[in-house]
Amino acid sequence: MTEKQSSCLRPVEIAAYVSGRLSEANAQTLELHVHQCGECRQSLALALRDGSGDQVGELLNLVAAEVPGGVVGDASVADSSEMFSRYRLMRVLGRGGTAIVWEAWDCVMRRSVAVKHLLAEKSAWQESRFLQEASVLARLSHPNIVSVHELAYHHGRLAIVMEHVPGVNLAKFLRGSPVAEREAILLLNSLCAAVSHAHLQGVIHRDLKPSNVLLSWQGQPESAARKLSNATIKITDFGLACVIDASQQTEVGQRVGTPGYMSPEQVAGDVAATGERTDVYGLGAILYELLVGRPPFVAEDPLVTMSLIRERLPVAPRLLLPSISVDLEAICLKCLAKLPADRYGSVTELQADLESVLAGRPALLVMHTGWRRLRGWFLSHRLLTVCLVTTVLATSAVAWLMVRTVSLQRQLGLQAVQVQQAKTEAQTARLRLQSELWTAMENWERSLSYLKNTGLLRVFDENSAERRQLLGAAAIQAFRAYFDNAAASVAYTAAELQAAMRFVDLLHTHSPEYSIAKELAKIAAGIEQ
Repeated sequence: MTEKQSSCLRPVEIAAYVSGRLSEANAQTLELHVHQCGECRQSLALALRDGSGDQVGELLNLVAAEVPGGVVGDASVADSSEMFSRYRLMRVLGRGGTAIVWEAWDCVMRRSVAVKHLLAEKSAWQESRFLQEASVLARLSHPNIVSVHELAYHHGRLAIVMEHVPGVNLAKFLRGSPVAEREAILLLNSLCAAVSHAHLQGVIHRDLKPSNVLLSWQGQPESAARKLSNATIKITDFGLACVIDASQQTEVGQRVGTPGYMSPEQVAGDVAATGERTDVYGLGAILYELLVGRPPFVAEDPLVTMSLIRERLPVAPRLLLPSISVDLEAICLKCLAKLPADRYGSVTELQADLESVLAGRPALLVMHTGWRRLRGWFLSHRLLTVCLVTTVLATSAVAWLMVRTVSLQRQLGLQAVQVQQAKTEAQTARLRLQSELWTAMENWERSLSYLKNTGLLRVFDENSAERRQLLGAAAIQAFRAYFDNAAASVAYTAAELQAAMRFVDLLHTHSPEYSIAKELAKIAAGIEQ
């Protein structure tokens, strides 16, 4: 070491230490001085940004040592003497579960920056996630995304130095109040442009929500009204972002996101289903809050909120605020579909529909999606759907049985009437046949009696052929005349034919000739057929 051991370090000494050219004794002396001198700590930290080797890590620990007054990260307002490298910590901008964000002053570049570092109780997973956030931000360059300056250490903790956006976040700006449709569309268009850029770089944000959207009116007159339409918009907090082409940092089944803005697949811990459409859901949740002044799902208990996300459909925005346009409501609900496949395929498609509505044209990509909404309702109300389907099927079955029973009863009644009518007609026909048959037999008896009384039969020998022929001809004539008239309209039963055959037998008694009996039998057989 040089003779100026008790004074502040010279640049050449710093360079020698960083390059590793100092002896062990001189290096220990330098480290002791740096530990006691804040100015030299700052100078050495600047040099270490380009250094390498084991000594870099040792000096980082010295530079990150605790300063009087406690740990910087645990204070709400930093003392003016508290420095981190070339940055003077000013005030806390925000605090999360694992990290704290400071507003700081870059003493070299003379600009305001934001310094985000992990809290003291950090895990290996949190540190890995923090490094990934820095890596993700480093690959993104878009006017609507907060840019990162460097990754460094502060008090033994990782820190990201990034662009400072003076203003408020969207959640504080809204304060539970909706905004005009045009302002909502313009803001969401800016967010879509930023998220689309991230997707092109293979980055999925996975935690899009109003508190991660920064609004700034820097450079505008103090008297100018603070509106969304003239605000600078920046997306921040890529702490839960994932890279599509890299291995997942989150274990399978672990939920990541903010209850109230998480997609159904995030609630389910389905890492494989997480993708660009997950961010589409997040954008839809932001649009919903812009339109109605509250998130799509909200409950005091986060677990209840996540249950609502999985099982319920969001209340249609027009039910809460009827002045919302039909197309904008349809766009919002399409983004919030339960199944990723039912959402927009990309942020670009969402942006196209938003621009159509802004221009007064219909939103083409949300047309004819009524069946998808119905399907989504069924999927989100599975138990109720099963009950409804069971009820409908049971009701349909009972209704069918009732209709079938009534139909059968009608058919049976009609058949009974037809049978009764047929019986009545048959009975009438039999009565008529019997009457006509007896009339024919009476006529034959009278004819025979007439022949006997007139003595015409005496003219012939009782056994003569002429007499038999006369009797046979008269019988055949009477029998045929009766049956020819009756057969045209009456279907004879076996009993009726038997009666007719008895009449044939009667005739055969008077005319026993075979030829006459055969002729009569033919007539009777024709009737039976």
